[in-house]
Amino acid sequence: MIRMSGIVAAAALCIAGSTAMAQSAPIGRVTYVTGLTSPLEMVQHPNDPDIQFVVQQNGIIRIIQNGALGGTFASLAGVIGDTANERGLLGLAFDPNYGLEGATNSDCLYISHTSTIGASTSQVARYQHMPGNPLLIDTSTREVLLTVSQPFANHNGGHIEIGPDGMLYIGMGDGGLANDPFENAQSINSLLGKILRMDVSGGAGSGFSVPADNPFVGTAGEDLIWSWGIRNPWKFTFDVGPCGTNAMLIGDVGQDAREEIDYEPAGASGRNYGWDCKEGTLCLTNDVGCSCTDPTLVDPIHVVNQPTAQSITGGYVYRGRSMPANRGRYFFGDFSTGRTWSLGLNIDQDGEATVADVVDHSGELGQFNISSYARDADGELYIISYFQGTIYRITGDNPSGDTNQDGLVNGSDLATLLAQWLDTSCGLGDLTNDGIVNGSDLAELLAQWSN
Repeated sequence: MIRMSGIVAAAALCIAGSTAMAQSAPIGRVTYVTGLTSPLEMVQHPNDPDIQFVVQQNGIIRIIQNGALGGTFASLAGVIGDTANERGLLGLAFDPNYGLEGATNSDCLYISHTSTIGASTSQVARYQHMPGNPLLIDTSTREVLLTVSQPFANHNGGHIEIGPDGMLYIGMGDGGLANDPFENAQSINSLLGKILRMDVSGGAGSGFSVPADNPFVGTAGEDLIWSWGIRNPWKFTFDVGPCGTNAMLIGDVGQDAREEIDYEPAGASGRNYGWDCKEGTLCLTNDVGCSCTDPTLVDPIHVVNQPTAQSITGGYVYRGRSMPANRGRYFFGDFSTGRTWSLGLNIDQDGEATVADVVDHSGELGQFNISSYARDADGELYIISYFQGTIYRITGDNPSGDTNQDGLVNGSDLATLLAQWLDTSCGLGDLTNDGIVNGSDLAELLAQWSN
């Protein structure tokens, strides 16, 4: 048996004379599945890495198994009604124990959609899967948890997520039309223009409870509100995975001038993101009842001016392993222009973020109508093309051991790894993405060695 220290010493001898000219290291894309109809998101099965579910706007949820498009998980057209424009089946989330036989709430999932009650009515419902079959929904178990009437047919929001705290988060648009004419987003007595938060841990038949730490519990305002001042959140996600911060990042669609990314540290409730006092960082003069100079308003961490972006599509902080140089970067895009960007995040001691740099990946990934991004069980990222009916996987062109992204795995990469030995900050040397730089990373680098 060769001792690990011996491997380190032997490998270190290879450092001399192993330099290479720096090359560009673009990311790319490969087709994952195609043949979909108006896909809006892909949701990972929480306990089976080989299965994902695709939400189609028409009310059909398709199954992807082992990278192949399979059958139908659910057909919900009968409760959805109009599926044009911004309406239809809009969101899907699973209990963290979903599919684990015998575990609490292992059969529970959640659906967000516009309703047959009216074109502008949003609903969130709980369902259960068929007994013994987590790949087929039992539509007879439908339990409506929330019904919200909206004054107009647009800005429905509709994205839902189970957060790192186990709560169900719901994105609601401001009610539509333009300029939020009923001032919903700035009203703490309206559920519109908000991120809502409910406790659904009671399981099937229990409805929901209001978390005691929601900001308006015990005081004026709707108890379900978590954050507010939002125009049309499409979509919000949490920074989870190795070295994730559990922060929420929100892509909020703008009106005439600005598209924005909002950043919310874990547990930072009650934030007012400014709409419609402000559009991004731009003061609006047609608003009533608030001031854009109000110091309690929280500015976005990033703004894209129109027409560079015209309908932002929020994405994910990357925490996978195939693109190590991009770990900790937030990927997002735009439905109208089809562009994709990533931005680096500097996190301070209070958990707040500022943007370090922005990279445009549109030349590498192509441009098409991006309805959503997705993340699989390994933290790898995907792009969903709405009109093409295709899901693409974002890939790194270089092996994980190429820490300096020069196209080779050699002594300079080994030097990086050794300099980070036993580091737990998820740096470039953590090739296996397990939260520590150690022998498993060295073994992977040596297996990829090329000089």
